[in-house]
Amino acid sequence: MLQNAAYSADVEWTLFSVGWFVDYLLPQEKTYLRHDPRDRPIDIGRKSVSIKGTGDEPVSWTCCREIGRAVVELLKAEKWERYTYVSGEWSSFNEVVKILESFYGRPLDKSYRSGDEIQKAIARATRDGDNDALWEAQTEEYAISGSPECPREETLRQREKYFSSVRFSNIEEVLKRAEDEEFL
Repeated sequence: MLQNAAYSADVEWTLFSVGWFVDYLLPQEKTYLRHDPRDRPIDIGRKSVSIKGTGDEPVSWTCCREIGRAVVELLKAEKWERYTYVSGEWSSFNEVVKILESFYGRPLDKSYRSGDEIQKAIARATRDGDNDALWEAQTEEYAISGSPECPREETLRQREKYFSSVRFSNIEEVLKRAEDEEFL
């Protein structure tokens, strides 16, 4: 569909990249996003985190409401770039765990799944035809691939060009706001 759209002069389109939703870091009762441990490695309610790779891989983090505001602003532009990036913060999972532990005043139980373990899980799920396990392992592979990191310079350039009226929050700001609001 996108390929067909690319050949049409009448259709303006972009691939919108946001990294991970900061909202995934909130307790379930503070977000409309449902908790699914397969694609949500941090579970504040259970005080646990399942880190993929080393945990030092860079990740962009963006609040869902701010993504919505950015889309509204982008709709005002006459022309869009093929790739559009928004990010409130760039941090690794290990850095995010430190932020969460400091904010909540308690340690999180951490487990790690290496890139080799993830590749073995992909091979096993492919061999066994287990689509659920394959989806989970491919989601883990995504987490360590570098794909969740929006390119910083390009993101900041586009922020100035398209999103100057949108205030993007860092993780700590979103956590503090979630304390005061019923839902985020």
